[in-house]
Amino acid sequence: MHPRHILILSTFFLTLLSTNAQAENYPPAPSGPYTGSASTQQKSVTRTPLDVLKDGIAQLQDFISSGEIYDQDKFDAFVNNQVKPFFDFDEMSRLVAGRHYQGLSPQKRQQFKARLEEMFLLAFMKQVSLHAGPQPRVDFLRPRFRGPDEVEALARVLFPNGSAKRLVFRFHKGKKGWKVYDVAANGTSAVLYYRRHFMNQVRRYGPQALVE
Repeated sequence: MHPRHILILSTFFLTLLSTNAQAENYPPAPSGPYTGSASTQQKSVTRTPLDVLKDGIAQLQDFISSGEIYDQDKFDAFVNNQVKPFFDFDEMSRLVAGRHYQGLSPQKRQQFKARLEEMFLLAFMKQVSLHAGPQPRVDFLRPRFRGPDEVEALARVLFPNGSAKRLVFRFHKGKKGWKVYDVAANGTSAVLYYRRHFMNQVRRYGPQALVE
């Protein structure tokens, strides 16, 4: 994978670690910067994906500060328990495979999903290991509501070296609650990057390249 795209994914993962979001209803989305979660008048509203993201950053920073990142067993457990459940890899694999997805058998779909999942998680583990120093500051912006089951959570990541990235986390609500199916960093979508990657493989080697 190209280093620039690994950085995009690592930026995503470094700000997106938590348990599943289970929000059921949202208040209207006013304009302007987002400075917190629910207001005192909205305490009864179930937590939104942005609330979960804020908790996830604290969890990641605590994990890195604890030094457990250098214990491979504990690192594996953190990824499996905190990172993996956050994503809808079924939806991601469907979007990445595009028109070829319909031609895959159920078994092949599972194989492709496992391959895509492995690429994401290995990129995360590599980059977290390499960037276990000072953590970036994350400013949250107001979410964009694309419908009752679609939300784009926005964040601006400010790194210690002065650089910044704007992230868009695309959530949708399925049978298991709110999950992320794509992210864009400074306008570059992870799903679109992987789609180009795999479509190039399909053009060269045929549809079997999705699972081989």
